[in-house]
Amino acid sequence: MIHNQESYARLSLIVILSLGRSGSTFFAKALTENSDFFNSGENRYFWERLMQLPPERHPEEVGKYFSRLSGGNVQIVDKTPDLYRCIESVNFGDHDVRIIQLCRANAAIERSRANFAATLRRPKRLILRMKQYRRKYGWRWLVPILQRWYFVPALLGFERERLFATNAGRVKLEDEREAFEAVIARLRAHAPVVTVDYDDFPLSVGSLKEYEFSYGQIEAIRASFRG
Repeated sequence: MIHNQESYARLSLIVILSLGRSGSTFFAKALTENSDFFNSGENRYFWERLMQLPPERHPEEVGKYFSRLSGGNVQIVDKTPDLYRCIESVNFGDHDVRIIQLCRANAAIERSRANFAATLRRPKRLILRMKQYRRKYGWRWLVPILQRWYFVPALLGFERERLFATNAGRVKLEDEREAFEAVIARLRAHAPVVTVDYDDFPLSVGSLKEYEFSYGQIEAIRASFRG
């Protein structure tokens, strides 16, 4: 089968790279509510599936997936936690990709992860997740649900391995951060990477001007912060 770039839309894709529980949900929401970008949320299942395909297929799959998800909007924000683990292996082709590094202090991440694990058994959360995945993945919606809940033991500290999992297995947060920073350094050697510090959000969000966000947009994003 021939896969050519005429068969998919060229995206303007903002990728928020962060460690799990760094505030990316709020940040993606603030970005998209104050711009023409579409908030695609987390797309763990898509990225995991993409890694199983040959690199020459990546540009087409990325274009088709996000175009369908957004209803045709070609300006997309993705905030999948731990995407840094594989982003260097993604062939984005001619898509316009801009990277934002979202930082947060280790202590704050650890508190957030502990609170998150405590909410996993709540039925309301499971129902909302099911609805979200059904909207994103169509008839395949049950697969990411089963994937996510199969790896719940990882969130509780048992030894499990997975490409995308918040606090997966026995990996220490310090080791996660070291790997994360190493990836960011390599990415920065080839293209601009904007850094936003969640712990100093009002000041650091000004860095978005490097990605052509206007003064008014940045002020609106700054004003939405309630940390």
